[in-house]
Amino acid sequence: MPHLIDSIYDYKILDGQAAILKAHRFIVESAKASLGDLRRFPTESWGQEVKRDKVLLPREGRPSLVKNAAEEHSFAEIVNQCANVERLLDALDWAQTHLREFKTIKVCHPTTGSSKRVQEEHSSTIADNDLILVDDEGCEARFEISDVASDRDGNRKERKDLRSLGVFTDLKGLHYGKDWHPARLFLVCSAELSDSLMRRTRHGLQPGHLEYVRMMQGTTAIIEVLRGPNWSQREH
Repeated sequence: MPHLIDSIYDYKILDGQAAILKAHRFIVESAKASLGDLRRFPTESWGQEVKRDKVLLPREGRPSLVKNAAEEHSFAEIVNQCANVERLLDALDWAQTHLREFKTIKVCHPTTGSSKRVQEEHSSTIADNDLILVDDEGCEARFEISDVASDRDGNRKERKDLRSLGVFTDLKGLHYGKDWHPARLFLVCSAELSDSLMRRTRHGLQPGHLEYVRMMQGTTAIIEVLRGPNWSQREH
């Protein structure tokens, strides 16, 4: 099934941000027009009905990044995907002020998980992260984005994101990678989840294998993942 918003490659950061923002606005406005009054559903089955209510994306007037999306999507999917895109847009805003040298979006998957491999023609040169920025020298800043809207990470999204960033190679035993990745590494998440992630008693942080530095805290939080002072003592 086509992605809600297409992935982009080799965009100037301002152009990419504008294209993603336009796609997000189109999807949100389509959802508002499609859903109508949610009070119309009976109380006895309200949750079931709302969860399955359909958002229609008209073919006419679609932005370029939405041209391949299906015409119907569940309301729950639209909400989840839009929340992730809003975190992504926050990260791009932040990067333009705090990572000024990273002017190009090398790859960005606005509405696909990082476990999804990149397109075949790109797979030999581009790793599979939600967002990768690059500077003129080829140095990278890599981001994994989530919208866990609580201080509990029940699905262990943080660990999965750390694996995508190359920190872990195996989640069963939390095996670390052989070497630290040369790119700057970031987690983008909700403010609630970031409070939990910053606790010093957590895996990786307590033994000093990793360091977390919260770079931005608001509705969206950005945490830089750094090699800890005891990184060399990790098991891999």
